Amino acid sequence: MIKKFVHLPNLFKLGFFCLAISVYAADNTPLNTPNTIKGIPIALQKLHDEQVNINFNNASLQNIADEISTLFNITFLPDDALKKTDGTPLGKGLADHKVTFNTHRVLTASEALNLFKTFLELAGFSMIATYDPLVYRITSIDNANKSPLPTYINSPIESLPNNDTRIRYVLIIVNNSPKDIGATLTKLKSKQATIESFDDLNALVLTDRAYNVRGLVEIARELDTGNLPETLSVMKLQEADADEVAKTIENLKQKDGQRPQWGAAAQKQTLFYFPSDVKLIPSRNNTLIILGGKEGVKRIENFISEHIDKKLKTNYNLLHVYPLNYALAEPIADILTQVVQFGKTNGADPNISATRYFSDVFIQAEKQSNSLIIRANKEDFSMLQPIILGLDIQQPQVAIEVLIVDLRLNKTRGLASQVRSRSDKTINWQTSGFFNNPASVPQLASDGSLLGNLLELVKILNVNLTGATLLSLGKTSVWALFGILQQTTQSRVLSNPFLVSTNKYKAAVSLGTIRNVATQSISSGSGTPTQGFTQISAELRVTIIPQINEFGIINLNIEVLIEEFTQSEANTASTDPSLGNKEIRVVKTNANVADGEVLALGGLIKSSSSSAISGTPVLQRIPLIGRIFSNQSDENDKENLVIFIAPKIVQPQQKTSQYYTENKADFLEQQFASFKRDDEGFQPNDPIRKWFFDPDKINQSEQTLEFLYATQTQKEAKKQALEAAIEEEEKATEKEKMEEEETKKKEAQKAEKKSAEPLSTPVAKKKSPIMNVATNKGQAS
Repeated sequence: MIKKFVHLPNLFKLGFFCLAISVYAADNTPLNTPNTIKGIPIALQKLHDEQVNINFNNASLQNIADEISTLFNITFLPDDALKKTDGTPLGKGLADHKVTFNTHRVLTASEALNLFKTFLELAGFSMIATYDPLVYRITSIDNANKSPLPTYINSPIESLPNNDTRIRYVLIIVNNSPKDIGATLTKLKSKQATIESFDDLNALVLTDRAYNVRGLVEIARELDTGNLPETLSVMKLQEADADEVAKTIENLKQKDGQRPQWGAAAQKQTLFYFPSDVKLIPSRNNTLIILGGKEGVKRIENFISEHIDKKLKTNYNLLHVYPLNYALAEPIADILTQVVQFGKTNGADPNISATRYFSDVFIQAEKQSNSLIIRANKEDFSMLQPIILGLDIQQPQVAIEVLIVDLRLNKTRGLASQVRSRSDKTINWQTSGFFNNPASVPQLASDGSLLGNLLELVKILNVNLTGATLLSLGKTSVWALFGILQQTTQSRVLSNPFLVSTNKYKAAVSLGTIRNVATQSISSGSGTPTQGFTQISAELRVTIIPQINEFGIINLNIEVLIEEFTQSEANTASTDPSLGNKEIRVVKTNANVADGEVLALGGLIKSSSSSAISGTPVLQRIPLIGRIFSNQSDENDKENLVIFIAPKIVQPQQKTSQYYTENKADFLEQQFASFKRDDEGFQPNDPIRKWFFDPDKINQSEQTLEFLYATQTQKEAKKQALEAAIEEEEKATEKEKMEEEETKKKEAQKAEKKSAEPLSTPVAKKKSPIMNVATNKGQAS
């Protein structure tokens, strides 16, 4: 039977004490009354189901308070709202605290209010009610602990709010001294909590956040079940969950079939591993409070440390990241994906069933880091590693020189005449077809006769008569027009791109122009149509994929694309869609070339000739005179496209880029020198050209070569500095050797002089200091 230390006079004291606390908290409706929501004031419960989204980024606590005030239609009265006579606020302000928080989910209004209370507690504030249910005071936690708060008198733990609402709880102690239990709880309470002990009333008053009060009350009631336990241990768990550990230990104790037996005098249990007199209470921050006998608490602690609160052994990681050094991740991933599929189909040879095949393996290429992401078990990954190592090897490079020669030749010759009757007669005549041009129609006079001025043909055909020589007969009105034309157009285009590509990887170079071509017209009513333009490119693109076999032969997969616009922008309107017309020439082939050989592609692409004769029948056949009555033009076109490709294998240890940089720099220097010679040979003594055009500024060869040789110059400077340092060091070493030899020589000379002295010369003997002392002592005696 448990003895209760509660006397009759103390009961009257406890009643008056509870009555005083009830009056003190009269403005705060108890939160454990029926039809209320725990932790939310009654005036605000109508909004508890509203949806709220919390997302604060460096927001001040004052701004959050304003948001909550608007949401619940309440008023907050912070301490800094009132100021002293000197203008300083009475307390700390909310604006000095910043909050960054995102719930990543939608909260109810009640959850948002509880979250706001947590923010206040973290900042050292608390929210307490006032006489007005819609006005709340925000003050420091110290002030809040001394203010009217929701009060609970020995209420069940389940009736307390499970949040950060600050409450006051009166705990009645039955079996032990409140002072002793209060001393134990003081070691476990939070910094902001207060615990007051009233021994004459056998009561403890706890003031803290509701969540913390629940834990303290549970511990106090366990301590008040009888005599105080021998040991109280607080164990911070690192890996396991405190609630789960407490449940596990309790289940193991129940299986032992023992009944609890408290007190130091309890008989020691030796038949069971888990003592029945040990109580485990999970607390906040994943802490486990262990109460009971010293031996039992120690046994439970050891069991938890050795078997429960341990980091679980992780299984083998199936995901692997394999970085590649030389090969690209995508083709390697494709190859390995095909490899791991071998033997999985029904068509596998049954005779090789003993061969080990791969299980389910997933391989994905990651372009950014050039790595393989592999999901495989340990055995499969160990089989894939040597395959990857065999594929991820440093490949030789191929330096590819390309020379594209595009030659075009166009020759045009023509004899033309157009004549008419000289004066107005009954019968008038006129020929047509000047230079066989469709636009050269008969020219009519103002009265509609065939006596028009033939000089108008020159205006009509001015573009087509470039380079022609014309002869006209007639002063005021030209009645005869003769012309002779010879045009020769040569076009030479040399392109010399060079590329460096790794074995089996594509290398491409592109050069071209882009035009804005009218491709659509939008009309609105009677206004001017609006043109829509599209960018069309014409480019020279060379794409080569080299592959080197074991004999040093290079297989080249070649594609050369040459695009040219057929219309000139200078002679065509900007809105003419024909500006986008292109001539496209493509060369695609695959060839094997030895290292350093030159491959030639192309040749005579097109050769065409045309001849046009028009004139008056019969008359045009008369020798000499027939030329007056006829027009003839001949045109010959030839196009040649020759492509030279010279691949060169460059091993990884060679300085590929530096080799080609120096090679191209030398070539460019020769080209600039050639340009300069050509420039100097063109009107070298013309002072106006030198003054106006200033050809020295146009030639930028020095700046270009300076850029190309900048690195080489730096290397040369470093090399010279190193050579100078080595030379200085050699000189210093040589000087030291000479001085050492000179010293040895002088010492040898001294030794020779010393050996040449007479042997009869007495040699002074050095006296020992000890002997001197002994002699002096003898003389003194």
